This record gives sequence, structure tokens and C-alpha cells, in this order.
Amino acid sequence: MLHSTDENIATFLMTGFLRQYKNKGIEQLLSLYLMGYRYMRWQMSPCEETTRDVPTWLLPTKIQRSNPHSVIVDYIPWPRLRDHLCMSGEAEDLTRSVYFYFESIEFIWPSECPIFAQGEGGQMVLSPEFEAAVGSLEHWRIGLPWSGAFPHLLHLVEP
Repeated sequence: MLHSTDENIATFLMTGFLRQYKNKGIEQLLSLYLMGYRYMRWQMSPCEETTRDVPTWLLPTKIQRSNPHSVIVDYIPWPRLRDHLCMSGEAEDLTRSVYFYFESIEFIWPSECPIFAQGEGGQMVLSPEFEAAVGSLEHWRIGLPWSGAFPHLLHLVEP
């Protein structure tokens, strides 16, 4: 997946971006990929099908739609943090530290739970539980080093 030469532009962009995060585990990379891919796909082709694939908490807020901001803000899971960054001008600081932010974002997935399942015809697919967890904001958190650098923003990261 991360070595894709697929003609799908969303896949190409997401895999190119995620290749730089070699220290992340498979569940971290897959969750970031899935969330980012679905959002990017919706941005490129907004329709009923692609909208259904994007968690409601990731869809742009009214503030995002009405305030110019860096595109990277759109990929932050927490709506209140996105709104704050759009209104405060701190988004530029975040943009300059994208690597810092993505090193800190964490997807919470129990190690004993399978990421993959056997699909119809015997092919390996993402487990429905994993896909559901990626779409649930409760499974996302922000850790160090971002939380140490921006403690004044932690109240905007919803549990």
C-alpha cells in the first residue's frame, strides 16, 4: 500500500506523504492513510458515496469554510482545534511543523485486536472493527512532542 504506483492520485499523494514516517507502526500508518485518503477523495470528488466515508467530525466546520487557512489544518481530527487554528493565525506555525504534528498524532488500537480480516474470496482486507475505530474520534489522541510544545491547545483536543 505504501509503495503504490497506482494511478489514483489520492493514493499517490497519501503514500508519498506517509513514507517519511518510518517509526510508526502498521496500525498508525494504516489509520492515518485511511483517514487521509477518505478525506482527500471526498475533497476531489464530493458526492454521496465519498461523503459517507468521511467521519462527520472530520468534515469542515463553518469556521473552516469561511476562513482561509492552510490545507494541513483540514486533516487534523479535532474540530475545535481546527477552528482555533483557522481563527488565531497559529495555523502557520502548525504548517511549518507538519512533521512534528504527525509524529505526535496517535491512533489507539489494542495490540490484541486484528487489523486485518479475511474477506470474500479469501483476500485480506481491513477488519470492520479497525475501520470503525479509525472513524471514531475516541481512538485518536495527540502526544509528545506536540503536546509538550503546545500545552495551551490541549483543551481543544477532544477525548
